[in-house]
Parts: sequence; structure tokens; C-alpha cells
Amino acid sequence: MDLGHTRNIGVSNFNISQLEKVAAAAKIYPATLQVELHAYLQQPELCVSCAKLGIPITAYSPLGSPGAKLHFQQKYNFHYL
Repeated sequence: MDLGHTRNIGVSNFNISQLEKVAAAAKIYPATLQVELHAYLQQPELCVSCAKLGIPITAYSPLGSPGAKLHFQQKYNFHYL
């Protein structure tokens, strides 16, 4: 039953596969995807997929989380800055 109470939805921490499933089936298209996005976690494939699907991204921790630099250096041997 569609009562018309929902105008917009946002999703958080969805991967590409999940976004494609929602985009194909949703009666109300996602207004935004909120994901962790910063210099140490750029997620380029997800950004490209969102652009193709027309879903804007809202970044959380855009300046990085406390300890993000050390985490990515230790876990992934990633030395960006």
C-alpha cells in the first residue's frame, strides 16, 4: 500500500551490487548514498557507479577518521600522504 508518506530515502554503506538492486526495484529512488570517503579511502569504483546511477554521494569523515592514516598504512601498506 502506497500512502505517499515518504518522499525521499537515503542509503548508507551500500556496495555497488546493493545499489544496483535498489535502483532497479525501488519505487522511491535513493536521494543519496552516505559512505566513508576521504583521501585514504577514495572508493573510485563506487563513485563511478553512483554517477552512472545518478545517486549523489554524501561523504562521512571527509577529512579522515582519527587514526585513518595509520590504519591504512598498517592494514593495506597504503602511503598516500
